[in-house]
Amino acid sequence: MVSTVDTGKGPHGFRISADGKSAYIANMGEDTVSVVNIGSMKEEKRIKVGAAPVTTGVTSDGETLVATLNGENALAVVDLATEKVDKIPVCTGPA
Repeated sequence: MVSTVDTGKGPHGFRISADGKSAYIANMGEDTVSVVNIGSMKEEKRIKVGAAPVTTGVTSDGETLVATLNGENALAVVDLATEKVDKIPVCTGPA
């Protein structure tokens, strides 16, 4: 093992930003996404996104995060500058 990073409860799916500077980790156990600075390998913040996030994605411009919300049958669309969360209903059990 090279190193570990402390994140929220129940870490699951993650994505790395296009610029390679940040990782976004879905924390199923606490309804958040951890934002990790890849350079320092430290969690910078946790964003409350909704019930049971499973996976994450981030746009190539690094401005928008998308997380699947298994507990709400929805997608959370997060403006990373403001942390405003909008939700889009989807099918049962998005993963």
